[in-house]
Amino acid sequence: MNQLPFPFLSVAVLAPVGGALAVLRTRSVRLARLLALISVVISLLCALATLWIEIPRGGVLAEPWAVPLLGAAQPLFAADMLSCIGLVLFTSLALLTIAAAPRRDLNRPRLQQLLWLIAAVAVVYVSNHLLLLLAGWALAALPIAFANNTSEDGAAGTRATLLIKAVLTAGVVALGAAIVLLGNQAAAAGIVSPYSLQTLRQSSLAGGQWSFALLMLAVLFTKGIFPFHSWVLTAFDRGSLLNANLLVNAHLGAFLIAKVAIPVMPSIAIGALPVLSDVALFTMCYMAVLALRERAPRRILALLFVGQASSILVGLESATEAGVTGALVHWIVVASSTTALAIVLRLIETRVGARVGTAQFLGLANRFPRLAVFFLIGGLALVGLPGTLGLPAEDLLIHGTLESHPQLGIALPIATALFACHMLRLFSMLFLGKKTSNLALLPDAVLRERAALTVLIAFLVLFGMAPAWIIDRQASAAIPLVEKLRSTSHRERPLTPIARLTAKQ
Repeated sequence: MNQLPFPFLSVAVLAPVGGALAVLRTRSVRLARLLALISVVISLLCALATLWIEIPRGGVLAEPWAVPLLGAAQPLFAADMLSCIGLVLFTSLALLTIAAAPRRDLNRPRLQQLLWLIAAVAVVYVSNHLLLLLAGWALAALPIAFANNTSEDGAAGTRATLLIKAVLTAGVVALGAAIVLLGNQAAAAGIVSPYSLQTLRQSSLAGGQWSFALLMLAVLFTKGIFPFHSWVLTAFDRGSLLNANLLVNAHLGAFLIAKVAIPVMPSIAIGALPVLSDVALFTMCYMAVLALRERAPRRILALLFVGQASSILVGLESATEAGVTGALVHWIVVASSTTALAIVLRLIETRVGARVGTAQFLGLANRFPRLAVFFLIGGLALVGLPGTLGLPAEDLLIHGTLESHPQLGIALPIATALFACHMLRLFSMLFLGKKTSNLALLPDAVLRERAALTVLIAFLVLFGMAPAWIIDRQASAAIPLVEKLRSTSHRERPLTPIARLTAKQ
């Protein structure tokens, strides 16, 4: 492992913690937003500095100090290309969300919850210790699960809250049990630092089927794969939309597979991951069909997210450069697009003054044309609009996975077409129709909202027209995973033309 010249990773984790503590001591909403923005900007700058150092060096970058924790002294934080890109993406989305969020969503409890979520996800991304990863996972999931639900009263609200608590708590318990079993197995094999992630990645443990099964169960719970997708719909529909969107767009389940499951237990992963990817493929198709009967915008958005994000797991198992790279690029597209959609939808709700209903066409484009354009481009990028980053992501994904999942050649185009129809249906319900006269005094997107949404849309469009840099970075993160799977399976899958082009780049 190479050493960082400065503890950028520690600062990236601790800056949101400091922001949360500072927010606790202020009563001004404007000052609280400013303090939160400053803390997230510091975290983002540290993540960018780490990525800047990682690009020419490659490999793993560790903090310049080691800490003795349940074994020999090991750096608590370390990052490779996958971690660096994930941390930069997530902190960027968090920064834009805080900048664009309505004032009513930034009371002190919700803002603190958001900052703790940012710190927790950063811990998961850069942790070099499995117990520290578990702590970050729990800190990210449990505050969302146990947040006060003020959007729905009565028995329905109680059942919804219990569902989120049960699923996310079960995910934390499953991950904790998997880590304990994995550590015991490593200790029995004579590994000095049984909970050090880098040590385990280099040792490639044999066996550990129960550990792997529990890891996959944690992925199913947290990522919302069928039959555990209901908690995502409930969190979007009844909780804080922006906070729930950030939690699911951390893609902790996909990160756990790419960072722990494949590198540490490749011999089990090569046989078990196809089953998980088939379940994810079914989830994608099921979400596309389930959205046909939905009329609530929040639930439609949740179904779009779950369906599109499920295809990431399909690509991670493909063992081809193009497939894994496409999955990682699609990760970026899903996170950026759904964040833009969630921000616009929440801004519309605050302007209308209540939860948006869809009994009729609302005609909001006449009053909010900028929000309508942001919503349309962000939604179409999610379903692979040419000229956006969604097109090369889906192109790489489908070409790289056709050999391992030939059914994807039928399922993905059909599901994508249905998602595009749902996206246009949702846009029509919100923005088309007769002009609404009672909103005449409400402003369209104000400056800070326009700035945040413009960054998201410009990112999707500019890198859609010139995607080489993004693809190169994600390919360098994908190649180690592909090499692990291929070295274990002892079989070389022929590369597609796109895979050869990616490997050359």
